[in-house]
Amino acid sequence: MLTFHFGFCSPDKMLLDKLTVGKKVNVELKKKGSDYVVTAVK
Repeated sequence: MLTFHFGFCSPDKMLLDKLTVGKKVNVELKKKGSDYVVTAVK
């Protein structure tokens, strides 16, 4: 199985605090300038 590592920002730190290494998640991203920002984690 392939894994990917990306660096994303989130204005709401609590969205990312729930994540653990190896956990599979779906995220919603919004493009902000040349970056992508996490707007939701499911």
